[in-house]
Amino acid sequence: MKLSELKKVSQKDYEKIEPGAVASMLITLLPQLIYAITPIVGLIKSSISNSGEMKTKEATYKWDYTKDKTSQSDSLVIF
Repeated sequence: MKLSELKKVSQKDYEKIEPGAVASMLITLLPQLIYAITPIVGLIKSSISNSGEMKTKEATYKWDYTKDKTSQSDSLVIF
């Protein structure tokens, strides 16, 4: 098909096409948006938690800021 053979779309038909184009654009952007937000959410969750493990290709990071149940209390006990 050549450019000279194309017909101009009427305004009525254009109004039917436009919402579909916006919807298809949003559907294609949604996975990219989720892919971009997921690491940020993981970073926030790991920074808030008291203990956890984070794995990357190069290393594994573990942390545990919870107090042991067997450790002695820091409060002063007088008999």
